[in-house]
Amino acid sequence: MISTIIPPNARTREHTLQVPWDRERPELGTFELFARELYAHGDGESLPPLLFLQGGPGNPAPRFMQGWIPEALQHYRIFLMDERGTGRSGKIDRGTPELIDERILSKLRCPDVVADAEDLRRHLGFAKWDVLGNSFGALCTGSYLSWAPGGIGHAYLTGALPQLGWSPEVYNEVTLGLFHARIEDFYATVPNAQERVREICDHLNNVEEFLPTGERLTANRFRFVGVALGEEQGFHSLAILLEEPFDRRHADKRLRKDFLAMVNDFVSLERNPLWAVLHETLFGGPGQAPNWAAERTMAGRPGFRLDADPTNLDEPYYLLGNYFFKHHFDEDPALIPFREEVHKLAQKTDFSRVFNEEQLYVNEVPAVVALYEQDMFIPFEMACENAAKIGNMKVWSHPDWAHDAIYAHGAELFRGIYDAMHGEGASQG
Repeated sequence: MISTIIPPNARTREHTLQVPWDRERPELGTFELFARELYAHGDGESLPPLLFLQGGPGNPAPRFMQGWIPEALQHYRIFLMDERGTGRSGKIDRGTPELIDERILSKLRCPDVVADAEDLRRHLGFAKWDVLGNSFGALCTGSYLSWAPGGIGHAYLTGALPQLGWSPEVYNEVTLGLFHARIEDFYATVPNAQERVREICDHLNNVEEFLPTGERLTANRFRFVGVALGEEQGFHSLAILLEEPFDRRHADKRLRKDFLAMVNDFVSLERNPLWAVLHETLFGGPGQAPNWAAERTMAGRPGFRLDADPTNLDEPYYLLGNYFFKHHFDEDPALIPFREEVHKLAQKTDFSRVFNEEQLYVNEVPAVVALYEQDMFIPFEMACENAAKIGNMKVWSHPDWAHDAIYAHGAELFRGIYDAMHGEGASQG
């Protein structure tokens, strides 16, 4: 794979800037914001700037050359900014206990990413720049349109858009319905998949098995592998995982070591603990605490309950998707140090607003959002309804792509949204 650090046919520059964790509480200190600039050989340095905001939350900007980047380099200088708390922008994980503080963690949301981007734009001397955001980065782009629209020339959003009027309860109910349909399709498509899931989880309820990172694997933590069903190749990934999880050559049936290693790759958040830490805070606002919304949604849902019995054949038994629960912070070594502060975040009622709905309704910045009909994490019809409420927002869609389209189809995706923005193609994929 080709890195963005030494890309072929492009040059790079690194930019850094000291910014505060909290612009209203300087006593919390500062961190060094990092961005990598890419520009093509020849006249690439004279092209207009494009800021890219990464998905996650909690992922740094791309270190590998994704398919959209060479396409974008034909039109732009690209600035890959590590969002606060990630990569080289004040990375927060269990190795930085001094930063695991509710006051800092609560400032890793979209409005603060936008404030960093504005500081960087001014530092670089740009009157405006275009912005491309994917997934969480698209939410940040919507926040940018809300609070600092004067800094943006054109806005490209892929795989998400501002959640106008969506409560965490409504969002979880709708996405759980999408996930329910997807997992039933998976069970119908992959022979013995449901039986394997039941067998593994029953085994984990009765036999101690340990991940390569040293902790015991529980049934509910294993069920998180269902998050892969949100990816275009998720059926294949899980079919491979479930093909033969057990070593059955001895009287005491045990999970294979290579199976446990593969599970660890799915369920360990060592590389991105902030995904779990921040996930439910994205809905937080004034007077609205997250309060473990996903856990409340799952309660009482046959097959999805955290206390579901894999041996009860009178009820379904499902994997779990893109949801985080209290047990993640009790079991994952990467998350345990965050447990106390995350419980504070779950009850926090004084989050700032992520979006300014009044500003979005009258938005004048040219904007395009790419939405995917097979997206398990962003309900397509609800998202289209939201897009229609935002001023000057076009929709470019695709009937077959999933949430990971920017990774699986990056070049085609960028061409589609760029042409839709500049009137060179249809607004429908």
